[in-house]
Amino acid sequence: MDVIIKESGERKQLTLSWPGAVGDFANEIIGQSGDEIDYDYTGDVYYMDNDTYQWWDQYLTTLGDDLATREELAEQYGETLVDEIVYEEMDGIHDYDLHHAAYARAFSRIREEGACKK
Repeated sequence: MDVIIKESGERKQLTLSWPGAVGDFANEIIGQSGDEIDYDYTGDVYYMDNDTYQWWDQYLTTLGDDLATREELAEQYGETLVDEIVYEEMDGIHDYDLHHAAYARAFSRIREEGACKK
């Protein structure tokens, strides 16, 4: 998604992708966040201050890594186990700052429980 930094006018991109993803999901994730970000419909561009851009850039990069790990674990241990544990760890967590830690807990549990089932 196109972003213009309010302080500098610089045009940048925010993206969310990972191996196996079809498309870029940055718009969907940011749109679902409830974060109030200025959007210019005629220019199809978002306006953010630099701190907000940096936060979203880091979040989306980390989320992409987490989603790639999730896919790898699903291949190794099966979708059912991965979906169940990720859902349990992520359920009720609406603070995006806590998402990565929840994924890390889920991945640890998946590896433990998956190894026990082999």
